[in-house]
Amino acid sequence: MPKEFCIVTQQRSGSRFLSTMMASDPSVMQLGECFQNTTKNAESFLNYLVQNATAQNAMTWGSFYKNAWQSYIAEQKQTRSGRQSALCFILMYNQLDLLPKIFLDFVFEKYHVVHLVRENLLRRHVSNFVNSQRLGPAHRKVEAELTTCTLPVNGLVKDLDASASAIAGVRQTLADRRVMEVRYEDLASKDGSRHARLVADFVGIGLYPLTTDLKQTNPFPLRSMLKNFDEVSDVLRGTAHESLLLD
Repeated sequence: MPKEFCIVTQQRSGSRFLSTMMASDPSVMQLGECFQNTTKNAESFLNYLVQNATAQNAMTWGSFYKNAWQSYIAEQKQTRSGRQSALCFILMYNQLDLLPKIFLDFVFEKYHVVHLVRENLLRRHVSNFVNSQRLGPAHRKVEAELTTCTLPVNGLVKDLDASASAIAGVRQTLADRRVMEVRYEDLASKDGSRHARLVADFVGIGLYPLTTDLKQTNPFPLRSMLKNFDEVSDVLRGTAHESLLLD
């Protein structure tokens, strides 16, 4: 019997890439970022909470969240017939602080957790910056075209330090849970299907071939993408992040 699982990760770390691979198995119902801001996703759980806020009554927020979540999942399964035996949803780092701790404990206890980590934090940072400049969607089904940029270097080391600390903090939070950590770099490699299969085995998905038609958004070398690569190198030289330049 397939398990229900969540993908915990940072933005621009391959969550959509991995979730679509898992959902290529017809037994998997993919909810995506169901904790996304309500203005961006009308079908999000947060929007469901707003619509059902009057049902809270005397319940604590934690209990209300748990009861509302179970109702939300039941409704999602009813409207997505034929894909009800497994469940996959995404929980971003920046959404963890929005949810009551009692609810997060419930989620991490109930579901298998796949902790998706992008080790090259500089590439993640560049991807965030490049995609903030684009008018089109971040996730594409066509081969990427080279997009160059001048990366702001003020505060760059501080931002990379914060990303590294966030990963360490989530690792600590998940230390005693049913968790598998997987690297984005492994999933995006030529051997990516094997690593995806390991994730599927962990969450209990069968042997259905796992594929995705999404392409890497920014697969190019950093030296090609960054107009100020030398300046970025100078800023990172001698820091814990210097090795990230060697992609």
